Amino acid sequence: MRRMLGITLFVLMLLSMGVAVQAAVPDTNLDGTYIDLDQNKTLGHYSIKYSDETKEDVPYEYIALLINGSLIKNSNVVMENDRTLLPLRHVSEALGAEVGWNAETKKVSIKDGANTIELAIGDTVAKVNGKDVTLDVAPKIINDYTYVPVRFVGESLGCKVGWYGGKAYSYTQPFIEPEAHYFRSLPQVMLSRYPSDAKPLTEKEAIERAREVCIEEYEKGIDYYGNQFKYEPLYSETGEKYINDDSLDIQSSGLSPVDIIRTFITYLSIKSENDRFYSLNIGYELAIDKYTGEAYIFSDLANYSFRSYRFDDFDELWGYLNY
Repeated sequence: MRRMLGITLFVLMLLSMGVAVQAAVPDTNLDGTYIDLDQNKTLGHYSIKYSDETKEDVPYEYIALLINGSLIKNSNVVMENDRTLLPLRHVSEALGAEVGWNAETKKVSIKDGANTIELAIGDTVAKVNGKDVTLDVAPKIINDYTYVPVRFVGESLGCKVGWYGGKAYSYTQPFIEPEAHYFRSLPQVMLSRYPSDAKPLTEKEAIERAREVCIEEYEKGIDYYGNQFKYEPLYSETGEKYINDDSLDIQSSGLSPVDIIRTFITYLSIKSENDRFYSLNIGYELAIDKYTGEAYIFSDLANYSFRSYRFDDFDELWGYLNY
């Protein structure tokens, strides 16, 4: 109780001094997530292991749903007439909106702060704060859940709405797909609404954060004489050429394992971003959370895995690079 009182008084003191207190953005649920894409088509479905160790089998037609960077379980997103619909409960629960249901009239009401949205099953005319809005697709009931058009409900609730159709990977494509996405080959819906006073890292800040954590892991290395590695930038025409050309394998550059990692750290740059993460090439995809600054390793070339960027030692780091 005393601790909570102390925190409250501290925040009030900062406010009285005119110091902005940035809203905290919770971590996503991606750390530890693994998606088996059934490359050999032996399972008959994809398989997802979530960060809490729960598992879910999904069809090959699976459309991922991410809200503020978290992968939503049992999302069951569907396509109808080239329009995407999802269960209303997913958005309402993630954003804290209140949902009402009138079984007699088959009408749904959504209350979110000062905004009110009204929809009727089978009706393409909705109301947003009392004004009529025409929908491309009418809300419908599927398996006892109310499905609504993603873009309409997302934008009505103040979300940014993103769609990525999925692209099969080939070695002629960039190592990190530049279009905003989370999973390269999966179609996905991305909804985001962060607190207005939560300021994301800039690209420059994200690169510096990435360099900081990479150097920390690099310096876990011990050389032949028992000396701890000490990072120094490594600028070279050879290294820069291999870093900037995804068609070249830097491991055939003639650089030593130590110098390859030094080169990646030296030439760090943002290769892609979505609403939650910046992605950088460090021999694998390094994801920096825009709101927490946490670093993760993200693999999306075959199956998908997402894990905290931490290694026991340099050998594990180099082993991951060679995986």
